[in-house]
Amino acid sequence: YEDGFISESELKALQKAGGIAEIVGWVFDREGRMIEGITNDRVSSASLPSREKSLVIALAMGERKLPGILAAANRRLINGLITDERTAAALLASV
Repeated sequence: YEDGFISESELKALQKAGGIAEIVGWVFDREGRMIEGITNDRVSSASLPSREKSLVIALAMGERKLPGILAAANRRLINGLITDERTAAALLASV
């Protein structure tokens, strides 16, 4: 939303559909499931690669990012994370 890729009304529609985070434009919910339609239909980045064959590293920090980091890790959308010490401690405390 802040980068201008989506409008405020699309942001609200994504949130209403359960969207909590995105990886290179692909929006997903708390379970790590991709949100159907809305903006995911027009994402021009490559689809997320298989984590069995590729290294997919997220770069995220801050308390407001925790739900998205957890969803991405639990659904195995990522298999690596670069973050700060405070966010890492909060992640460890939540599992």
